Amino acid sequence: MKITKIEQSKTFSNFVNIYIDNNYCCNISHSKLLELGLTKNLSIGESEYKKLQEASLYSVLERKVIKFIHQRPHSKQEVNQYLNKTAYKFLKEKGFYDVDQGTVINQLIKALEENNYIDDIQFTSWFISQRMNSHRPKGEYYIKQELKQKGVSLDIIESAFQNINHKKELENLDKLARKKYKEISKREPNKYKQKQKLFSYIKTKGFKQEDIFAVIDSIFKEI
Repeated sequence: MKITKIEQSKTFSNFVNIYIDNNYCCNISHSKLLELGLTKNLSIGESEYKKLQEASLYSVLERKVIKFIHQRPHSKQEVNQYLNKTAYKFLKEKGFYDVDQGTVINQLIKALEENNYIDDIQFTSWFISQRMNSHRPKGEYYIKQELKQKGVSLDIIESAFQNINHKKELENLDKLARKKYKEISKREPNKYKQKQKLFSYIKTKGFKQEDIFAVIDSIFKEI
């Protein structure tokens, strides 16, 4: 096999298109082109061809995942899931069946971590802030469960909540409870049932049970 043409990509400024034996093969980033030392009229064997395929996968994944990360912060697990899904689709479309996508993805994730594109500690702080400051705030238990589902370690989660102002969570709980009470009281005149419905609703938002009881007692003492 011979590289018969290397041309600048018209779609992506930092990519080039590679042609082998006068047929389009794939595109790779400029950095990968230099790393592999590819030049026009260079003859390559099967091992070099596989490295070219791996470089193409890496280049495409790198371009796509940085765009993905810039949309909003993501946990390492979310990024890994995105990369695997994207890699599978790319390799299937290209017919690059000999490429080990797991190895390429691990290399890319390591590079992303080294350049601070992935940081579960920063992600966790951002995520907690988003959930607590939204117009429909969530409690600690709810947020912790969401973070676990996103693959964040328990140590990171617990450490992040140690720095959270509990007063802010109580303010969110009080605001949420009073708003919901107004809705319930319009439909349900019975005070006992009002409390039951209010408790059941707030509990689904992940707030601590003792805090829920305290806020509900406070609301009904004012009635």
